[in-house]
Amino acid sequence: MINMTDLILPNRFKRKQELILPREKYCSLLRVNHLIGFGIGGKGIVDISKTDSWVDPNDLTNYTESVRAFGEAASNRYMLLCLAAQSSTSGRTINSITIGGVTATLVISVDGGSTGTSIAALYIALVPTGTTGDVVLQFSGGMTRLGFTLIRMTNVLDLAFDTKTDITVTGNALSNSLNISAGGVAIGVVQFAGNGGTRTCAWTSLATEDQDETMESASNKTISVAHDFFATEQSGLTITATASGSVDANGNALSLASFSPAN
Repeated sequence: MINMTDLILPNRFKRKQELILPREKYCSLLRVNHLIGFGIGGKGIVDISKTDSWVDPNDLTNYTESVRAFGEAASNRYMLLCLAAQSSTSGRTINSITIGGVTATLVISVDGGSTGTSIAALYIALVPTGTTGDVVLQFSGGMTRLGFTLIRMTNVLDLAFDTKTDITVTGNALSNSLNISAGGVAIGVVQFAGNGGTRTCAWTSLATEDQDETMESASNKTISVAHDFFATEQSGLTITATASGSVDANGNALSLASFSPAN
């Protein structure tokens, strides 16, 4: 009888040690929120990061926001501008936006003002070159204050997977549900009009807050922006932005969008 412990297997059946990853390398490859080059079910993922945020308290119709950070250049780099804009005059609209000299396309926009203008909007542009550049905005009339966040995305479809808005405050919060594809991202921008004081914002379902800032020290207008990556498909995910205190009945606006991986 053959003693199996004495059996010598040919080399081609031996386990190859070089194919076994050390534990720390294996774990690092499985990080979900910053995967690059891995797929979800055979599909790629969106790479997303904030590159800049700021406010502009000037009263203008046309704005040039000079030398804003775009991050590393790439042939498939899209810049997403998350914008809050306010005016004491109602009915103001955005005529055009360029990012690094490239005309940006509207993703979603909503105006929560009744006696004034309170816009929360997302615009996207393919900007493959340059690590910095200007953001230029033209409005239909004079604005009072603006807030901005720039988001860099690669391996992304520029046509949004889903978009939603809300302007009706419920318990100091704005909310809506959003569909998100596997390997995709969701982004939200909100403008709050604080009642009697400035407000901060807390998000549910979006883990990374990119901006939470008063747009002008003399006002109670707040901009907040947040985003998150999702490894698995989300159907009707509720996303909520909640102000830290009471807000006016109007002048509040929330815009949400999700984007899918390009491949």
